[in-house]
Amino acid sequence: MKVKADENGNWRLEIKTTNSKKTQKITLKSKTSNIVLDNILFGEVWLCSGQSNMQQPLRGFKRQPTFGATKAIMSANNNNLKLFTVCKKASKTTLIKLKKHISWQKATTKSVSDFSAVAYFFGQQLQEFLDVPVGLIHSSWGGSKVEVWMSSESLSQYQNVNTKNLDITKKPNIKPTLLFNAMINPLIPFTIKGALWYQGESNRKAPEEYKKLFPAMVKDWQTRWGYWRFPVLLHPN
Repeated sequence: MKVKADENGNWRLEIKTTNSKKTQKITLKSKTSNIVLDNILFGEVWLCSGQSNMQQPLRGFKRQPTFGATKAIMSANNNNLKLFTVCKKASKTTLIKLKKHISWQKATTKSVSDFSAVAYFFGQQLQEFLDVPVGLIHSSWGGSKVEVWMSSESLSQYQNVNTKNLDITKKPNIKPTLLFNAMINPLIPFTIKGALWYQGESNRKAPEEYKKLFPAMVKDWQTRWGYWRFPVLLHPN
């Protein structure tokens, strides 16, 4: 298969995937070099985002253990469950690339311990039920408000939400657009099946506003990814 890169060297190619759970190899060839990608799996990828409910690792926070964690961690080894973590970062401008992340790892006793508990249990059960490879992208920040995960364009219709002259040095997890810019926008070129969302407590004082902001965020994400009906699963708060 051939594809032509744009002036910035970016390219995208759609391929027909197999239903095999065996690892694959992809070879990329250009006029000047070859790149070989090993240990490739084709399956579903889910974005898992929100505040501390999503951020809490499987091992638990200090003095806040996760129910069933010990058993889950000890039995976590799964070649068909892959984990990717977006590290905390805020930005006033939309970023194209992640500044810092923990790259894809297979689920093991070591890798799942610090991974989102909610995301892990979701992915583990989904992988067993569908019997296909599942990838999880964890991108969350404790105490964050819904508007920080929204683009400036999606917030433009809400005059009471200030998106200008934001101080990034103080509590960036409550400032509109800052986490979307750094922790969501760089992910948008990549294909995902859907999103798992666990957030709401930080917006508890403005429930009527949240009723408008959350659907606006979902619509904006769907539009940017180009999937009008990709599901965003909302956990209760």
